[in-house]
Amino acid sequence: MQDKLLNAKDELIEKIDIQPVELIRTFYPFTLIRRIYLTISIFARNSLINHAASGAFYFLLSIVPLALFFVFVLDIWLSGYGKVSDYFFQLLSNINPAINRQFFESMGLLKGSSSFYGFVGALGLLWSSRLVFTSIRNGFDIVFISSKKRGILKNNLVSLIFLPITFVAALSFFIISAVTKQLDKLINEFGLNDLIDLSFLNSLTSYYPVILALFISFILYKFIPKVKIKGTYALAGAILFIVSIYLTQKLLGVFINASKYNLIYGVISALIIALIWMYVLFILFYFYATFIYVISHYAELEIVKYYNTYHYKPFFLDRLMFTTALSSMKKYELKLNKGDKLFSYNQQGGYIYMLLSGIVFLERDGKFITDIPTNSFFGESGVIGDMVYSTDAVCQVPGYALKIPKEMYEKIVSVSPDISKELLNNIIERGI
Repeated sequence: MQDKLLNAKDELIEKIDIQPVELIRTFYPFTLIRRIYLTISIFARNSLINHAASGAFYFLLSIVPLALFFVFVLDIWLSGYGKVSDYFFQLLSNINPAINRQFFESMGLLKGSSSFYGFVGALGLLWSSRLVFTSIRNGFDIVFISSKKRGILKNNLVSLIFLPITFVAALSFFIISAVTKQLDKLINEFGLNDLIDLSFLNSLTSYYPVILALFISFILYKFIPKVKIKGTYALAGAILFIVSIYLTQKLLGVFINASKYNLIYGVISALIIALIWMYVLFILFYFYATFIYVISHYAELEIVKYYNTYHYKPFFLDRLMFTTALSSMKKYELKLNKGDKLFSYNQQGGYIYMLLSGIVFLERDGKFITDIPTNSFFGESGVIGDMVYSTDAVCQVPGYALKIPKEMYEKIVSVSPDISKELLNNIIERGI
């Protein structure tokens, strides 16, 4: 009976006249649109806006201990070194004449009595630093999915030094900026402009906040995720983040001026505006973290979306974007000719296949077992267990398939556990 069925199928195949259709196309602008769409959908699905809110709140909590610690550092430095103190106030007077020795004395400084401020500020800074870092780390754990675990020592060490390093970097900028302005003033007084040109230093100090923000965001994107991130991807995300900060800063300024927060809320408006601004920053920060994840895992995300559009009821935008996707899978593409044997019974595996077009039969000892539906996986036994194929796979009608290595298969099922379950169901249903 099975031989008759096989003969009938052979006769039907002989009558089919199908030209192999290559479904994989590479067109970068459309690929970029797909990546942006994936970023938006994953960002929304993971509710990262809520993580942005917690990060903004914790960061604002760090302002008070940061100010106390800054006061302590100034007091120790200025009260202990008289000549340095005088020079420091000369630098400050170039920035703002109102910030002078009397200003600091009115705050109880320059008397070496701010040890309590320093102790409280240091503890608060370490505490808020850990809160901010933990918030970022938890957000990244949602974005960059991984089974790896961090050690307790590494977790706490990095979180405790996160904000102090930021503080030192910001303080360095302040000192460099003040020294540059003082040197520029001295050069003008002695008429040395023709001999010494510090314009490049002035330009550098004006860009220092941008450089600092770029460096910090790059470090966070590169080293905080539990998965390995390419430096080029982390840098691209950091650059996009900084550019977006600049643009949203302009938009936020227009919004605040139009809404007249200072008139409505009075003094507290400064706190509200700071909270809104930090909230926007963290939203952008997590958005570009998601973008880095997408471009790092685009191949597996694209094939999962492609597969889902044919096997489930996709959202209409998913169908529009990914019905003819797979641009990133070009290197796995395999042209099939009639009679080609993709793999044989008891052959060592290492690959799983996905049929894009044409007809493929699974056989054993020359006997027909089943045919493979288009846009379906087959050869699952080649990537699980002993990785030995349990059937032959023979092309009956020319077409195209994907020959996916085990490493990529593991990435695909890590992105979509549903596909893993379906592949196991395929093995059970086919009885192989």
